[in-house]
Amino acid sequence: MDRNLVLAAGVALVVLVSAVGMVAVPGVLAAPQQDPEPPSRLAVSDLAIGTGAVTGETATLRVETRLKHRGGAADNVTLRVRAVDAASGLVETERTVAVGTVDGDRERAVTANITVPRSGDYRVESIVYQNERRIVETRRSVSGVGSLQPAFAESDLQFHRFDGPMPAVEFEIAASDDDRTTLAVDALLTNTGDDVVGDVELLVKARQVDSGIVADRSTVDVSEVRPGRTATASLDLTVPTQYNYYLDAVLLRDGVVVDTVRAPAALDPTKTIPMNQTTTDTGLQVSDFDSDEPTDDRPARTQSYESDGQGPGFGVVVALVAVLGTALLARRRSA
Repeated sequence: MDRNLVLAAGVALVVLVSAVGMVAVPGVLAAPQQDPEPPSRLAVSDLAIGTGAVTGETATLRVETRLKHRGGAADNVTLRVRAVDAASGLVETERTVAVGTVDGDRERAVTANITVPRSGDYRVESIVYQNERRIVETRRSVSGVGSLQPAFAESDLQFHRFDGPMPAVEFEIAASDDDRTTLAVDALLTNTGDDVVGDVELLVKARQVDSGIVADRSTVDVSEVRPGRTATASLDLTVPTQYNYYLDAVLLRDGVVVDTVRAPAALDPTKTIPMNQTTTDTGLQVSDFDSDEPTDDRPARTQSYESDGQGPGFGVVVALVAVLGTALLARRRSA
């Protein structure tokens, strides 16, 4: 038999057997199965809190939670952010954000805004859930929420702040007589912003140190102040002579206080002005602070006492003593 013919027949037989084997046993030549997907792992790498809109009563906190993911895909992920009052432990507000699916070895930032009362301190908690099962949580404390300025009370124009004790409000004696002194008051105002600022009103009150009586007040509109510049606003106050005063200066925009400062004005050279305490018996004459403007007639206030044997006047006991004394005196004279 031809040798080549035998070899060809053998090859054909091998191919036929292989074909029959693949049909009879499926998957003999299939690719090997891949390893199963590893489980997902979620963690919180950072919790950052910023401020959003601020009103007179509330403040919005912008809470950014950074999720760190490793392993397989994490499905149905949600994030709950809540603010807890630090004093009472009560939950003030909370919000839930649907994150969805998180996959890949990466970090993902999730932002939630929560609004809280503009007062007190809070503990902000961020809790991560997967398929309604708590995975991880983190928290951070927030204090000083009450110091956040509402938008309507913000202004880049403010009283100038010196490095030393020099006040931003100072005065000169413009005129003086025995009863009244006129103060020429200057206030230094600095624009700390990047835009021109105007439409601000300066109010200054002269408050007597010991009594707190406002002896005079005056206002002046502040013209436009360029960025980074300091302007001087001036006005006059007329007060009784020989008293000490606080010059209380207030900056207002649309009727809202945006900045305040206090400076002393000592017109009595024999006394110093205590900035954080009061003194006693200063010889204050309230009539010195009477306004020149007419006032409504008010009835004089009187006091009356009812005798109860213990208050002013003669009671029953005193009357009996007087009668007995008179009788004894008469008996003595008759004797």
